[in-house]
Amino acid sequence: LTSLTTIPNENPPDSLWFTLEENEDSLGFIKFYYSDPDTIGNCFRILSKRKNIDNNYIPVLGPNREDIIINGQSFEDYIYRGYGDDIEQEELEENNQYYYSLGDTIYIKWLHINREHFLFWYSVQNNNSGGPFQTPSSVNSNINGGLGIWGGQAANYFTIIAE
Repeated sequence: LTSLTTIPNENPPDSLWFTLEENEDSLGFIKFYYSDPDTIGNCFRILSKRKNIDNNYIPVLGPNREDIIINGQSFEDYIYRGYGDDIEQEELEENNQYYYSLGDTIYIKWLHINREHFLFWYSVQNNNSGGPFQTPSSVNSNINGGLGIWGGQAANYFTIIAE
């Protein structure tokens, strides 16, 4: 097996903040302002963890992002909470499954990844298992003679208090 990867330069968001969802008094999401470098191929992956609630960092809703359309631009975007294996089923059935709550301490892990790493995670994200009747799809790999990812990532960590 052989593979090659790079660890990209960090390019964290300019700012992150909590904002309430429209028509909600205690549920919201995170917004961020990001300035993309003028070189194509800047990709990132976003995970979050709520203090004393989540056991691990969990990919947010739509965690894998690239700069094909926004290359060299500055823009504002949002982060909705994702869900993972360690979230109880009861919480998934609540009305706030994609939101953070007022009072939450939210840790954001912003991972800078190269394009091959992005393509791997993007293919995993879009490889839904619809059971035996779904058309099979493949996962992108950068490992010659194998399957998976040999990837490097640079990480930035942020703490946001939902207030």
